[in-house]
Amino acid sequence: MQSRSMEALVQLILDVLDKRNRKILFLITASSQDENIILRELYRLLDRYPDSKICMDSVAEGEGSVIQNDTRCKEKLLSSRKDIRQEVSLADDIAAVSLDLSTLRKVSMGLEDSNVTFACMEALLSGKRIVAADDDCSRLIHSNETYRRIFEEAKDRMETYGVIFGSLHQLHSILEMDNRQIKDGKKIIHRQDGGKKQIVTVEELANNQNLVIDDDAIITPAARELLVKKKMLKAEE
Repeated sequence: MQSRSMEALVQLILDVLDKRNRKILFLITASSQDENIILRELYRLLDRYPDSKICMDSVAEGEGSVIQNDTRCKEKLLSSRKDIRQEVSLADDIAAVSLDLSTLRKVSMGLEDSNVTFACMEALLSGKRIVAADDDCSRLIHSNETYRRIFEEAKDRMETYGVIFGSLHQLHSILEMDNRQIKDGKKIIHRQDGGKKQIVTVEELANNQNLVIDDDAIITPAARELLVKKKMLKAEE
C-alpha cells in the first residue's frame, strides 16, 4: 500500500516537472486592456513555463509599453522572423495572451503582415495547437454590430483550423489540458498532431498554376472565392 502511494507521488512529481519543461510561445498584439493586467497574467504563465518565449507586434511595442520595457519580458522577446520560426517549431503550444480583432481577422484570411500573424501562420502550417485570449474582441462586439459579425466570422473560421478560444484568465487552465479535455459546447476539439497542413492563399495560386491541393488543406476565403470563380471548386465545398 505504501509502495503504491510512493509510486503515485513520484508520478505526480514527474507530471509537474514535465509540464514545467514544456515551451510555450506567447503572442501579444496591441490591446485595449490595461497592460499591467496582461503583464500579471503573463508572469503567472512564465512562472509555470519558464523556458517560454514572447512574440510581440511592433504596434504593441514602443517607449511607453509596460510589457516591452519589463526586464523579464525583454529577455524573452523575439525580434527576427528566423527566431520566430525556430521558436514556433520548438514550442509545444502557441498562446495569444492578447489578440486584437484586426489580427484575428487577418490570420483567419491567411494574411501575414506582422510578427504575430507570421507566428500564427507558421503555427498553423506546423499543426501546432493555438490557444487565444479573446478579451479584446469581446469588448468590441458589445458596442458595435459590425464588429460582432466580423469577430464571429473570424472566430468560427479559426475554430475550424483548431484554434481554441478563452478569456485571458482561462489560458493557464486551458494550457494544462490535453485536447481530449477541451470542449467547445458539446463538441470536443481535436487537433491533428504531427505533419504540416497546407495553407492555400491567393498568392500560392498565382505563383503556382499547377498547385496540388491536399484534401485537408486550409483554404483562405479569398483563395476559395478564386477557385470557385475558376470552377475548380464547388461553392458549397
